[in-house]
Amino acid sequence: MEEIQRIAALEAQVRDLQARLRSSDQGLIAAFKLSPQKTRLMGLLLQLPIVTPDIIAQRMGMSIEVRVAMNRLRKDLMIFDIHIESRRRLGYWFTDETKTKIKAMTAPYDDVTIPLPSKVT
Repeated sequence: MEEIQRIAALEAQVRDLQARLRSSDQGLIAAFKLSPQKTRLMGLLLQLPIVTPDIIAQRMGMSIEVRVAMNRLRKDLMIFDIHIESRRRLGYWFTDETKTKIKAMTAPYDDVTIPLPSKVT
């Protein structure tokens, strides 16, 4: 019986985390008007301290070069004065200040429900 309760609690946590990720993605879509792939990439940068090319390729199943995707995202974020930090052989990241700025920019969209675009291949 204890195992069933534990599984139910874990399933509830997973549902809660998925809902938070969706709302975060919706805020990014609304604030930055990015493509679904760029939105997911930006979401990874917000979630993890450092994102390596391997993590990006694995989690996103990217069909294009990771560096190309990052350069495209960098270009799109330049108009918002948001910079992606990087170091060769280490990975990509947002500074804490940048994460705070992004959260402030997406805050007005926290309660807005935007239909997420379907995956385009």
